Amino acid sequence: MPGCVLRVKAIESPLPSELVTSTTKNGFLYQVGTADGDDFKRQTADAEAFLAQHSAALVAAAKTADFSAELDFGVWNGAPNVFAQSFTFLPSLAAMASACGIALTVSIYLASDP
Repeated sequence: MPGCVLRVKAIESPLPSELVTSTTKNGFLYQVGTADGDDFKRQTADAEAFLAQHSAALVAAAKTADFSAELDFGVWNGAPNVFAQSFTFLPSLAAMASACGIALTVSIYLASDP
């Protein structure tokens, strides 16, 4: 179930309404790709493609006072006895997200059988 989503805090959706997965009290949620929580590498590739396609709208929205956003990469806990996990973002994704005013977040989900 976990995957990459874009959370945007804004008064109006900066992206087309058909991309909105759900709305929140303060903004909008967008599904960035189809990769599940066991495929972080594909999630990052999906995120780069999403940002490349929508960067103009996101850059413009980032200039407004009430805008904040984060790409949240949801991943499964690697194994029951895993001591630590690490995730690396490629510089190209970090640069694209920064240019759009978007933070990068990793959320780790515990599952008995991912």
